[in-house]
Amino acid sequence: HLDPIGEKEREQSTMAPNSSRKRKSSDSGDDEERRISVCAPSASNQYPPPILCSFPGGVPLALEREDDSVQDPVKFQIQSTSQGNLIVGKDSVCSYSNVQQIEEAQQHSSRLCVGIYDKDKNTLTLHEVSGNGQVVPLSQSMHDYNKGETDQTVNLMEQRQALFGEFGSAGKRRQIKSMEANRVDVETVVGSGHLVVDSVLQGQSMSESNKQAIHDKREQRENGDTQTPGGRRSKAIEDATERWRKDFLPSFDLKASEPHEVYNPKEIVGGKYIFDYFRSHVTKCLERENVASALIDGLDWEEEESLKPASVKIEDINEGEESEEKRRAPRSYRREWQPSVVALVRRILSIKNEHEKSRRLTLALALFHMSNLYLKLSNRHSIPSEVKKRYFGAPSSFARFWLETFTVESIDPDGQTSRAMSKHYKDKCVMYMILLLLIADGGKDVSCADVRPFTDDLRMNIKDIIHLLRESGCTVKNIKAMTSAKLTVPLTFPPPRRGPRKSPSAY
Repeated sequence: HLDPIGEKEREQSTMAPNSSRKRKSSDSGDDEERRISVCAPSASNQYPPPILCSFPGGVPLALEREDDSVQDPVKFQIQSTSQGNLIVGKDSVCSYSNVQQIEEAQQHSSRLCVGIYDKDKNTLTLHEVSGNGQVVPLSQSMHDYNKGETDQTVNLMEQRQALFGEFGSAGKRRQIKSMEANRVDVETVVGSGHLVVDSVLQGQSMSESNKQAIHDKREQRENGDTQTPGGRRSKAIEDATERWRKDFLPSFDLKASEPHEVYNPKEIVGGKYIFDYFRSHVTKCLERENVASALIDGLDWEEEESLKPASVKIEDINEGEESEEKRRAPRSYRREWQPSVVALVRRILSIKNEHEKSRRLTLALALFHMSNLYLKLSNRHSIPSEVKKRYFGAPSSFARFWLETFTVESIDPDGQTSRAMSKHYKDKCVMYMILLLLIADGGKDVSCADVRPFTDDLRMNIKDIIHLLRESGCTVKNIKAMTSAKLTVPLTFPPPRRGPRKSPSAY
């Protein structure tokens, strides 16, 4: 705390030997210690506290002079604006202004002061800086400097050549000269400049697609239609999308009033003959005591199990025993079934209507064979084309339908004919499988409460499945960790997309 002048003065004591000293030069050369009175401004002082400024761009020349003969003084003033106080100053060369507003800084334990020394009174008056010690930086700019002054007669190419000519390397200058020498102006070719322009204006050197686009744009402008593209171009996109949809999806009925009337499940599994074949097998399984075991493990396995005593089962036989009984035991197909399809079979078995139960179990059996072939063959570079009585566990008739629908013929490097499964046909097979899942699980509603388990069994991304579901006309809902799907009527398809797609390609 400093008392104002007139109340109390504090004299600075003699400085310590290690501290800096204020020395007074004299002719005799003797060093004398000097006492200075440090005080605070009086209470009657009417001047506001000083503002401490900095000059990041350099101190003005007038402020650097030590003598009092200043011919170019810097004049500063404070201007009040709606955003705060601004410090504005200028001399004959530059203008100065603060780049940030003067605000009250946070309270600190230390204060920043400016000392004014009075030679006559030998006093140093300390004035506390305004803003609790805030330093205001001042930016400077020259009066005569105009950023907008550029040579408008020189184009960008000429500016680039001049720039590299002055500051570029020797190799870059040679490259610029070579480019300039190889450039040919169309107007320099005799008789070609105006011919090219005229042909473009008349449409002679234009492709048919560009001509059609210009014609469609002209018709669109004449008809006042500014929201949709030209009629012919839009019709072409719709026709292409319709052809793709007929090839990618099973046959569908746009006029269907019920969800189960949109897609024909017999066509999805390969026709009436294959459907009846699976239906006869399901009928035999329904006659057994354990229907789920007969359908999943197999009729022979279930029959052998039912004849065995309860204490001796086929799965209880040790693997190390080479008994005749184990070698002749029928094989169980349970481990080839996907867990989601097994859960689907158990849900269908709870249906009381025997006819509906038989129909949906037939679709579940077809879904098992279709997904089993997909998991075994979709990642192969070469798929065997020869079909015997059983083809990877599937009946021969169904295997031929699967190969003809979801694969294409290819030739191996050794010249042998085989089949291959492209991305388009993989997505098509997945589309058929998810439609079978919806029809078998939802019945007439054609819906599924959660498609994620089946997606995990197929080792696919749920986003790709959702995209395919929407392409088939289904509505999809995500609720926490579940994804439900339902086919809605009237049947509507999403509009075609433009540009590259990260989801499964439809082309």
